[in-house]
Amino acid sequence: MGPVARLNDMGGIITSLSCYHGDAPYDEHLHCHETLHLSMVLQGGNIEKRKIKQIDCLPGTVTFYDAWEPHYSVHIIPGSCQVNLEIADGFIAEYDLSVRSFALEKSNPADTRFLMLKVYRELLVNDLDSSLSVTSALLRALYFSGKAASDQSVPNWVPLVKEMLHDRWNDHITLNELGLIASLHPANLSGYFPKYFGCTIGEYRRKLKIEKALELIKTSSVSLTTIAHRAGFADQSHFTRACKELTGWNPKQLRAMQFK
Repeated sequence: MGPVARLNDMGGIITSLSCYHGDAPYDEHLHCHETLHLSMVLQGGNIEKRKIKQIDCLPGTVTFYDAWEPHYSVHIIPGSCQVNLEIADGFIAEYDLSVRSFALEKSNPADTRFLMLKVYRELLVNDLDSSLSVTSALLRALYFSGKAASDQSVPNWVPLVKEMLHDRWNDHITLNELGLIASLHPANLSGYFPKYFGCTIGEYRRKLKIEKALELIKTSSVSLTTIAHRAGFADQSHFTRACKELTGWNPKQLRAMQFK
């Protein structure tokens, strides 16, 4: 996990910030963690090595590890920083969850990225409400990732609607169009959608737009107003509100932390 700059133990959940200082690239030794573990690169990057795969970790990349899974990082860029989330077995048992890293990896990448940004925010705030905020966000993520991994009866309409939403993320789409694809009445589609996506259709569309905006923040130097328009928001204030709601940070803060 690297040198720990800040750590918060919430009882079953440990959040921490690892920062790598110095002038030369840093390499870790082979190690493992006692808990299910998530990390997201905030700035810098590294190459993550495991038994059967290698991952190029750039800002915004989230990596997942099961308890006791051996791994190590090489070519860690000086100044790199990552936020970490450790989840003890006792926490998973307490809330009657059934989840492993592979299930989280199958979940929507934007959701896990948003989760880790919220974890980072609460790690810095660290007030009386931080534990509740992180716990509720984590339970939501674990519940839906575990459900997706174990539910063998996902209706045929789910991937069809998902594909349409992703393909036409910046187009105007009506409930009638989605209902036609799903062969469902729009009212039924609206009712069933949260069961399989973890949010309403409107919220899911907003997530896709924020995901596009984060990619633009990472890869371009254009103004935040331009990014807001390219990501499909009517204006920068709407973009700022949606970004803060989903990630805990406003666009200006994300750019300042070098999430790019």
